[in-house]
Amino acid sequence: MDLSVVDGPVYQGLRNQILGRRAWLAASTHKGEEKVIVSVHKRLKQLFPNLLTIIAPRHPDRGTEIENNTRDALISEVSRRSINERLTMWTEVYIADTLGELAIFYHLVTVAFVGGSLFQGLNGHNIAEPASAGCAVITGYNVGHFQEMVTEMRMHSPLAVEQVSGEDELYECMRRLLGNESSLAARREAALAASNAARANVVNRIYRLLNVHVLNQALGKLSSDE
Repeated sequence: MDLSVVDGPVYQGLRNQILGRRAWLAASTHKGEEKVIVSVHKRLKQLFPNLLTIIAPRHPDRGTEIENNTRDALISEVSRRSINERLTMWTEVYIADTLGELAIFYHLVTVAFVGGSLFQGLNGHNIAEPASAGCAVITGYNVGHFQEMVTEMRMHSPLAVEQVSGEDELYECMRRLLGNESSLAARREAALAASNAARANVVNRIYRLLNVHVLNQALGKLSSDE
């Protein structure tokens, strides 16, 4: 948990508005993915009536478009962060169409789907961010070079990241997590531990590279002195 995030007034204000509700985040979504998220929301809502779905698009200037498409899907209770609309107890979909606040939303939820990953041609986004915030992490299979990060985290624990191919698999994954607190807790713990391990591995690699660099410089100096 990043104390610089959770101690801030924005986090505290949003947390008070969400308190007591099941909430999940679809982060860094690209065009077309929001339609999948909204469809999953409608299916989950039948099982979890107080569900709140937060959508943080990769490009915040798409906020109006996403709002209109969500309303077209017969969801009327939609609020947008960029125009300071309040997140109320009736809000079903909250569009976080702002810059620089993604970390806040990762700390507000227990489950995060990382977008830019459901369709061919997309290349994924950083899954370590939600993991380090203590979220259970879901992403698609079209993640480009982020697949290395997915593989590394899953090597630490198979529960650290779940990959889904589309709407049905995302729905089933969310249904299991929201309906089983012990399963959700296990995935959150695994994601956090895997993220910490990956960070430690990066630090160790940098340390080794620096040592090699210093050694090479020393050897070069010795050679030039001879």
